Amino acid sequence: MPKGQRRPRRTRQNDVTASVQALVMENASLKRLLSSGLLLSPAAVGELQTLHKRLGQLLAGASSPATAPKLKRPRKPITDPEALERRRLGLARAREARAQKLAAERAAATSAYATAMTSG
Repeated sequence: MPKGQRRPRRTRQNDVTASVQALVMENASLKRLLSSGLLLSPAAVGELQTLHKRLGQLLAGASSPATAPKLKRPRKPITDPEALERRRLGLARAREARAQKLAAERAAATSAYATAMTSG
């Protein structure tokens, strides 16, 4: 190799692509065996499921920057006093409704337990 020239390095994407291709080929051969009736054992089914799981993990980890989820922008602070008050009141109502719902569920569970204890 002439001086000053570098060999191209394999990138992570190339490694993932090669792994995915190998898994797809293995998957296809297992499916062919399964469809021909030569491969029906539970071990083979487990191996196929493992293969699908590995393939899904590889594909999930290989997302490109174009498909990567966008970061959420931080919210602007609420500075309007009226909006702040409406928000505070709404949150207080939501907390109260949740507390009532939980209290009702606890009461129902307690009465069901008491009924079960007296009848049993």
